Amino acid sequence: LSLFLGAITAAVGILLIPHWLSEYSQETVRFAQVGMLTAPATLMLLVFSVAATAREEYALYNAARYSVPALTLVALVLLALINRLTPFSAALSYLLPTIPVSIWVLARCWSLYLPRWHGLLSGAKDLTSYGLRAYGGNLSQVLNGQLDRVLAVGLLSPGAMGLYVVALSFSMTLKVCWQAVVQVLFAKASGRPADEVVALTGQ
Repeated sequence: LSLFLGAITAAVGILLIPHWLSEYSQETVRFAQVGMLTAPATLMLLVFSVAATAREEYALYNAARYSVPALTLVALVLLALINRLTPFSAALSYLLPTIPVSIWVLARCWSLYLPRWHGLLSGAKDLTSYGLRAYGGNLSQVLNGQLDRVLAVGLLSPGAMGLYVVALSFSMTLKVCWQAVVQVLFAKASGRPADEVVALTGQ
């Protein structure tokens, strides 16, 4: 499901990017469209990271969360050292690490869950039913965190947009603590009675 939805996301992004980035060069627009091809790997990494928290495999979850930015940092430093740091190479440093980390997390989760094809359709139906009910809240959360960038990219110059994204990224560090609590608490509290959830939250 994550690969299927990721492919849809990539297709929609490729179609809409020329309209969103109409003020940018054709080279930048094409590069952004190619970058959308990493959407399936990004979504798959998110899904399997959450699956790891459901099994309380927090070592795997933390490794997946920290591997991508760590690889990105290494790539940026190496590019700077060899004097090859450009906007496009820097963007690749953010996009490409997701692919090997996604493959690694997929292999690890595969060994943990030992998936079977029997009952695949019924399982997909249950997941889709839950996903549709949770979609509204998740969409609102994503829009709350990303809508400003979607709007700003069409209003600001490339340089001003870069400064805005950097400043916004620094401000997002304040969310690290409570996001970590939510990730752990949600995985532990899912499916439990209300009294147990209240007690667990208090702890």
